[in-house]
Amino acid sequence: MPTTGVNAAVATNDILLAYALEAAWGVKPAVAFNQMRIESENFTSSKTRARPGEINPTGQASGAVTTKVEAKGDLKFSLSTATPFDLFCASIMGVADTAVNFAAKVTVAATASGFTDSGSGFVTGNVHAGDWIRVTGWLAGNAANNGYYQVLTVVAGTITTLPAPPVVAAAGNSVTFTGQKCVNGTNINSFWFQKQLASNMFFAYPGSVCTGGGISASLGGFFSGDLSFLCKDQVKAIVDGSTGAQIAAGTGTVIDTVNGFGTIYRGAAPLDGILQKIDLKWQQQGARQQYGMGSTAAAGFGKGLLEVSGTMEVYFKTFALYDEFIAETGAMISFRATDLTGAGYIFTMGNATIMNPTIVAGGPNQDVMATFQIEANPTSAASIFGGQSFQIDKVT
Repeated sequence: MPTTGVNAAVATNDILLAYALEAAWGVKPAVAFNQMRIESENFTSSKTRARPGEINPTGQASGAVTTKVEAKGDLKFSLSTATPFDLFCASIMGVADTAVNFAAKVTVAATASGFTDSGSGFVTGNVHAGDWIRVTGWLAGNAANNGYYQVLTVVAGTITTLPAPPVVAAAGNSVTFTGQKCVNGTNINSFWFQKQLASNMFFAYPGSVCTGGGISASLGGFFSGDLSFLCKDQVKAIVDGSTGAQIAAGTGTVIDTVNGFGTIYRGAAPLDGILQKIDLKWQQQGARQQYGMGSTAAAGFGKGLLEVSGTMEVYFKTFALYDEFIAETGAMISFRATDLTGAGYIFTMGNATIMNPTIVAGGPNQDVMATFQIEANPTSAASIFGGQSFQIDKVT
């Protein structure tokens, strides 16, 4: 028998964070909760207190009362295929498209501008303009056509892509497309979060709405991310709120910045420069909890306006990116993060402006680096992004 009474506190390695999508705000769904892999979390609750402003001859302030309770939380994670796509979508108030369903077809040919399918399966296979897709199944001399493409147009049995396939090839290989995209929108999805401290100790955070997130990567490291939530309340419990056993988090490997970093696009071409670091942040500016008299808990949630920004650091070699800063050129910035199986995520700003470069000599015997701010703006309604500014794709 193991010795009991050893630990003076709950160990962080024993913490389990799980969540489920709510059908009604703040109402626990009767489903199995999904566990998450995290680096850290700070779901907390705090009270705002107020005192009457009375003149008091006793030499002490009047008694305080609680006027509202605020619950919120941030979580940090290492990016892997186990990172929940539904939380990414919720963080930009988007709804994921139906996943591409185009598997093992021998009717696909590669052209100088994209792909054709004599079976006209692109439309029925849920391939949409704007999707980033992963193409697999090309063999032998056509294997260079395996890779990642952005779909520019979809018409019956023809799609055009960025980049174009490197090898023009006739049909005959068993080709598969995968992908699923989510663009920013105005949909509010709330979640019931649960933090398990022990088998009989839990905190629940009903009505949790994701108000933003971020993704970052730098040379020699791993892709990491964060998500922020505003919650209706914090409630303690002594039993697991999950209906049935919790669903274990996925087992995908953490994506590194050597094998896992894909081409970063600036417009229709790879970025003119070698990237050393990139950091994206998105936030629903003005998102808020709504309070009313008669209760200290939040009575509702008010959504904000999405702003996407970031920074990137590149080796300075030419004036190409600096000239874009001067001209305030708006164009796509998109980069890929995938694991060794080729699965992962693609993050895209449809109309990004490169701003305010810092190009300095930091000291002797160093490389000159250029750090640029990135500003995402709405796209044209006629573009493949449909007027939206930010898109997250998942490829499997």
